[in-house]
Amino acid sequence: MIRLPAVFAALLVASLTGPTDLIAQTKQKPDSVDLAWKAFEQGRYAEAERLFRVAVKSADTAKKQEADLAHSLEGLAAALGSQGKFEEAITHGKRSVSVLEKLHGAQHPHVAQGLTNLAGLYQLQGKFSEAEPPLKRALSIYQKDQGADHEAEKATALGSLASLHQAQGKYAEAESLLIQALQIYEHVNGPEHSSVGWAYGALASLYGSQSKYKDAEALYKKSLAIYEKSFGPHNSEVAGALMSLAYSYGRQGKDAEAEPILNRALTILRKTAGSGKADEAVRIGDRANAYFEQKKFPEAESLLWTSLDLYVKSLGPDHVYVAVCHENLAHVFTVQSKYAEARWHYTRALAIREKAQGPSHADLAVLLDNLATILRKLNRAEEAEKSESRAKSIRAN
Repeated sequence: MIRLPAVFAALLVASLTGPTDLIAQTKQKPDSVDLAWKAFEQGRYAEAERLFRVAVKSADTAKKQEADLAHSLEGLAAALGSQGKFEEAITHGKRSVSVLEKLHGAQHPHVAQGLTNLAGLYQLQGKFSEAEPPLKRALSIYQKDQGADHEAEKATALGSLASLHQAQGKYAEAESLLIQALQIYEHVNGPEHSSVGWAYGALASLYGSQSKYKDAEALYKKSLAIYEKSFGPHNSEVAGALMSLAYSYGRQGKDAEAEPILNRALTILRKTAGSGKADEAVRIGDRANAYFEQKKFPEAESLLWTSLDLYVKSLGPDHVYVAVCHENLAHVFTVQSKYAEARWHYTRALAIREKAQGPSHADLAVLLDNLATILRKLNRAEEAEKSESRAKSIRAN
């Protein structure tokens, strides 16, 4: 079983409360949707939900407000999805698509964007089979559209479908889609745009999943260079690219090369902590646990990566809950015999726990034994013995 951190009761309460007079204010303002999107972008999802509900009700009441209604429904679905209220979010997402179809016709690019958003709600739950049809339909619409105005949205849909195929182990299909997305982004935005950096990173991740580490390493470096130029050297996106590159080195056993890159990433992340939502990470982690119990390991892995990213952004890279996420990922990789990946995550979890709990904490003993098991699978017997010896010493004290 995947080990889960305790639920953040206080954070959950905080996320579901907010200023009581915002709805009353919104009733008097024509820009309630703008206020709602602002709240959403700032991570105030419950507040955004209330404001979007007001906007939906207003658009429902008024005549000839289909465009406003679709936009408000789209926002409400996003706000609900960000709080883990997926069933209701999908209901509103589907209605948004229906309104857009009525307004623009079934083959309009706006409908394709709505379908892409709907698929994203399914992907957040790890429901890949449900996400695939709307994504494929969105791509079909984009391919029929001859204009150049929606090429970037097409690339986004290609990337979403590629990530879905990667999680399903359909690597050839994923690679073809990502190469198409990369080419579009380069053509539309230029070769040094951050979207190109994302595409390089996505391709690198795909190659890493196939143990093509050298190919992955080269692309992670390209992605990092673009992010540094786009965002500056101290941005959290740069930290993510650094972590990915360090992870690539770690899976190859190149710990000496990984360490300075990892340390640089951690320095950035410690300064940018507080930008994520820990309560959202809890909900996603719960769903990952359910998939793990069902032996749906790709789905569990996908959600655990999302949960890990949110914990790092909300609590910082040195929190014990981040260590738990690494341990959970290690479990997922272990049952799939991906021992190099598991070693990396156990090593990261160990470093975090040592810093947070001290070098002799009882929790470290179990972790060290798990790490020793993986090290033996990798024919690193001497390191395994050291890990086992240290675990025994901790239990003896």
